[in-house]
Amino acid sequence: MTISDNTILPQHAGGASINIEDELVTYMRSLAGTSDRKIAAVLTWYGLRGGKRLTLEEIGDQLDVTRERARQMINGAFRTAISAEPLSVLADVSQLLDEQQFIRGDELLQLLSAKGITWPGSMDGLLLLLHEANLCTGLSLYTPTFQSTTRGVVAEPTSLFLGRERFVETLRRCYKEASDLPGQLGIANLRELATRSNWPPDSERIVRGAIKASGVAWFDEKGEDFWYAFETRSNTLFGLLAKVFALIGAAEISQLGPVLSNALRKRSHAYKYPSVPVIESYLRNSVYLIRHEEIVTWAGREAQDGTSHQLSPIERDTVQFLSAVPYTTYPALKGHLQGKGYGEPAIVKATMSSALVHVDRSAGRQNYLYRLVPAAQMPAIDQNAARYKQFLAKLGELLEHGTDEEVEGTRRKEQGLLQDWLFAGKKEQCCAMCGRTFSVSALVTAHKKRRADCVAAERLDPHIVMPLCTFGCDYLYERGYVYFDDFTFVANEDMAAATADWEAAQALAGRSLHSLFRAGGPKYLRGKPAA
Repeated sequence: MTISDNTILPQHAGGASINIEDELVTYMRSLAGTSDRKIAAVLTWYGLRGGKRLTLEEIGDQLDVTRERARQMINGAFRTAISAEPLSVLADVSQLLDEQQFIRGDELLQLLSAKGITWPGSMDGLLLLLHEANLCTGLSLYTPTFQSTTRGVVAEPTSLFLGRERFVETLRRCYKEASDLPGQLGIANLRELATRSNWPPDSERIVRGAIKASGVAWFDEKGEDFWYAFETRSNTLFGLLAKVFALIGAAEISQLGPVLSNALRKRSHAYKYPSVPVIESYLRNSVYLIRHEEIVTWAGREAQDGTSHQLSPIERDTVQFLSAVPYTTYPALKGHLQGKGYGEPAIVKATMSSALVHVDRSAGRQNYLYRLVPAAQMPAIDQNAARYKQFLAKLGELLEHGTDEEVEGTRRKEQGLLQDWLFAGKKEQCCAMCGRTFSVSALVTAHKKRRADCVAAERLDPHIVMPLCTFGCDYLYERGYVYFDDFTFVANEDMAAATADWEAAQALAGRSLHSLFRAGGPKYLRGKPAA
């Protein structure tokens, strides 16, 4: 955007609803010597142009003036005056925030909306505006993991927080506890951790939201229970699965679940261990596994370069013995391992709590049967599936350091790979919604499900994106004019109006998502937005 005297500025709409941007414009017009050009510079400074705050240097470049001159223009137009006499709407916002210890960006916007107040700019811009009006000086802006933000953070409002440092320190401690526990247990229960550690009220809810937004966590909500695992190499699950898939190429989820349950049960100590259904839910969604219906294969880099987690001596001897027989009894296995010089505690651990050994308990305790974790027949992989596996593995590697990195703001590291998935080597592609063929420059890499709402496995699945044209489909989907019922588009009646965008939404109603982009299933697609 270029700032000029011809920039179209919003006019105050009046009425019960108050738009802070409109109020700012009206206020600045009341100040002597304030041109539209200066007003536009001020609005840009507070992130009301394009959703991101620009630096003084960037504003100066757009105005063809120096950084110092840009600063003077902003000060003269607004900052000096607002610090002495804040707008009444800002005082209203401050009053709402004074009641909050910690609040997510989207929750704040909803709270303001309930009071008839709208803020169309960035979160850091709103906080800066309040600070320069000498309001809410105790509040700062934080990332989903409770770290202070830097200038120009471009992240979804749902993932940014406004909070007070003292309370944030408590949340950091709680989040660290929550981050450390799955490394030991594989899969942890947040409700149990919060209760055992006597977390302050509301901390569990906030940390739960942070885990969901982290981009590196799998989670499963079952009633009040919140099971989760951070998918990093420090998690004991990674080591267990790496060993399993060093032996077998594929495994049935129903067979692998009980094996991992045995292994994790012995590691859980006083904490509740996950049930087999919880573990199976993890296996169906882990970024380290590729799912083929109810069969999973390994997607970790070890599968690419031939390396794996090393087996211990007793694990090697156990595998060697079980490889020679279809199944065996405990006395026979115990006798073999004792002959190798191992004591009973080590033997029990290597058999009853190993991720490599399947224990059949169906005939009763005295008749347990032991065998290697059974291998499943690998399904045939066609060329498209092989390409999918390649991209899935590349995206999975990003998890070691998270999917966001700061480069004067937060950049989605996986976005380039997802763009390549859709468009690499192509000059044209069809839009997944309207079905028309466009040059790739007229298409965007659109998330079927909002990225902020994706668990780690979804965020790093190539099937989470689809190509949408910039000739209306991307706009209509992102703004909620259309949503999915199964694979069919529905025009959102809540958006009905005598406008061209509503007419465009109606024109899409009844169409189906293009068959090329249905992989991942309806669970990836956005249903009707909440009113």
